Amino acid sequence: SARGHLQKTENGLLSFPFAFRNQFTTSLSTLKAGVEMRKSLLDYQRDFYASANKRADDDQIKALVYGSENDEAKNFHFTNILLQHNIDVHALQNDLTVNGRSFKKEKTYVVPLKQSQYSLIKGIFSTQRTFSDSLFYDISAWTLPYAFGLPYAELNKNNFDANLLGTKVNDISFPEGKIVGGKAKYAYLFAWDGYYAPRALYRLLEKDIRVKVATNPLTINTSDGTTAFTYGAINVPLGAQEKDAESIHELMEVISEIDGITVYAVNSGNAMTGSDLGSRYFETLEKPKIAMLVGEGVRSYDAGEIWHLLDYRFRMPVTMIDKIDFSGAELARFNTLVLADGRYSDLPKNKIESIKDWVGNGNTVVLLGDAVVWGAKNGLSKVKELKKEKDDSKRKQYAKHSSDLGAKVTGGAIFQGQLDISHPLGYGYNESYISIFRNSNVMVEVYENPYATPLVYTRDPLLSGYIHADNLNLLKGSASILVDNYRRGKVISMVDNPNFRAFWYGTNKLFLNALFFGNIISSRTAR
Repeated sequence: SARGHLQKTENGLLSFPFAFRNQFTTSLSTLKAGVEMRKSLLDYQRDFYASANKRADDDQIKALVYGSENDEAKNFHFTNILLQHNIDVHALQNDLTVNGRSFKKEKTYVVPLKQSQYSLIKGIFSTQRTFSDSLFYDISAWTLPYAFGLPYAELNKNNFDANLLGTKVNDISFPEGKIVGGKAKYAYLFAWDGYYAPRALYRLLEKDIRVKVATNPLTINTSDGTTAFTYGAINVPLGAQEKDAESIHELMEVISEIDGITVYAVNSGNAMTGSDLGSRYFETLEKPKIAMLVGEGVRSYDAGEIWHLLDYRFRMPVTMIDKIDFSGAELARFNTLVLADGRYSDLPKNKIESIKDWVGNGNTVVLLGDAVVWGAKNGLSKVKELKKEKDDSKRKQYAKHSSDLGAKVTGGAIFQGQLDISHPLGYGYNESYISIFRNSNVMVEVYENPYATPLVYTRDPLLSGYIHADNLNLLKGSASILVDNYRRGKVISMVDNPNFRAFWYGTNKLFLNALFFGNIISSRTAR
């Protein structure tokens, strides 16, 4: 690659015209080879698919089941990917329990391995934790149900029965929400579990609707009977609104249709169990006004993933400010600042002080990746890095220097974390164990305040992929998310990337929770 008209390299001068001709020549030679080898290539392709059933017969695993009972939008997106790749998917015919995990037939899908796409299915669902090599071009784990945060299980010959295969899924539609109970007299409620609940919430806040979030579980009477809500349920009290009830009901219809959310009309503030709707356990929410620093040193991939998530997927505006240009006065227009993974060491002291003053005035800053370390060095947080003690006693071969260093790179693997689902940053999750994507060696200590580290790695965290043994030992029990007070504001440090490449659906809500709920986190629970 010639990055410019003429570049000096160790092999001499490299010009752009030469690089262009070289690329064109390579393209022609590739096409020529493909044509000349067409019989061998087509024979290989035919034999590959023809032998799929034999490979499936030899496999101990016969099928896979997956599906979330609480989030049909993620079921939709995951299944849609499988169908795009011509993978046969069936509805689950009967309720099923595998290794203590229950799967409901209405919300679960089955993928039999005996089909032409056997190898691709194995690549999508399999986990691998041992490797013959320790150097990777890209990430080392692609277990897609982990990426989506979807419950799944393998079925072997002992628990797989062809009778489990219900109707074959040829097409799948985005889930339809509904309004249960018609027009409300008192309030509307919806759960935070659904993937697009944040988009629904932003629609409300954008229209200046007063919205509250449940910090306790509750059970209420609805026209469907008794309905239970866990942490993070969204409450729209009609008596506290400036807009008329008809306009709010119309907005609820939009939410149910476009965001796939089931909304419950409530005619009383009294809960059967848990917190009443008018109690202090419902916090009033502000509309997030989000800025993100970009520019030289900020990782464009990570900033782009955040932009895509907010602007495209959740229809939430984010203002991108070049870190060279911003000022304290400009920050005053926002209540939430995002610093994506990247380098911020070139920020002058006066701009760092502007950020600190802005946070101290009651705003929220979300730090990701290397920005977490930068925030600690500049006094925004008390985050402390974990470092492996150097062992200078071991002699190593010079020729292995490069491969030894490469072996310690965590290019991308999947790990298990334990999440406090009662914490505002854990709202919308129904299980405390979640899968986390990690592609760095930034590892930090858990805070002494027992409430200030809502997400930590388990003691046996590796789920899929490669990590060097030294790094794995450091990672065990370390922190993934930490919360600091900074005067009246909050600093949320996310060590890992929750939005990786726009396909890591499972941890998007951690990031979105930081945007919506960061300012309601009790100061007594932060460092």
